[in-house]
Amino acid sequence: MVTGTVFFNPTKQVNLNQLVLTLAGDEKSRVQVQTGTGKHRHSHYKEAVRGLVSRNELLAPGGLMQPGSYPFEFSFDIPFGSLPSYQGKNAWVIYGLEARADIPMWFDTTCKAAIGVFGAPPDQRGPPIEILANYPGSLKGVLTGGGQSEYKSGPGFRLELAQTWYQPGETVTGTITIHNPEGKHLRKLKVHLRGVEVAQAGGHRDSSISASHDIDVPIDGNAPGEPLQFSFQLPPDMNDSVPGSVMSFFWMLEAQLDIAWGFDVKAEVEIKIFH
Repeated sequence: MVTGTVFFNPTKQVNLNQLVLTLAGDEKSRVQVQTGTGKHRHSHYKEAVRGLVSRNELLAPGGLMQPGSYPFEFSFDIPFGSLPSYQGKNAWVIYGLEARADIPMWFDTTCKAAIGVFGAPPDQRGPPIEILANYPGSLKGVLTGGGQSEYKSGPGFRLELAQTWYQPGETVTGTITIHNPEGKHLRKLKVHLRGVEVAQAGGHRDSSISASHDIDVPIDGNAPGEPLQFSFQLPPDMNDSVPGSVMSFFWMLEAQLDIAWGFDVKAEVEIKIFH
């Protein structure tokens, strides 16, 4: 809920038609598109907008107002499950308030203010995740008990997380169990956390990495089949996950096993962030 007070402060007598406060929220995206070839090649932007919320509240019906200060309290309900605010490179979720005083035979007086909205976290932390990655190639996350359950030939690993959503500032913990029956030389094991922004407009799509956090998981001296523990603290200023329609922002956790003279083995899974 958004609550507050609007002050109307006329410095002289005015005839007010009405004083209205508007709450508006939109998700927006922008995609750069290139057309033509050679010297005729040029670029332009496609844009998309989707309205999320629009509410009006009549604060004062109008009348003759003497000089002074007039407070008008207001309250708005933002629908549960609304997208959280987001400010990115080519994607935005913006909420704002605008108070407008309609004065006859004169320019309307307006005042605007941006507001921040956080996403509502789910009731549960999400199911545990278990991912089996095989050489060569990569595998996106599957729920425990689903998908592939046996290793193919060559090295691989099993990535396990206890939950799938977190709050900023919390600690992500997990285990990685390496499978290397042929004794191939393993250089290093890394865990990456990537913030991915996706913008869509006019049938075009653009994605970019807007945040990145990396950690090394020591593997020297690890006994075969012994789970490797890893943990890292999430930054306190992380963006919420934003599952929009014309834009989205999500966090991908990727584990990457670097194999000497061979293809790396990767596994990735989306984790959700909510304040």
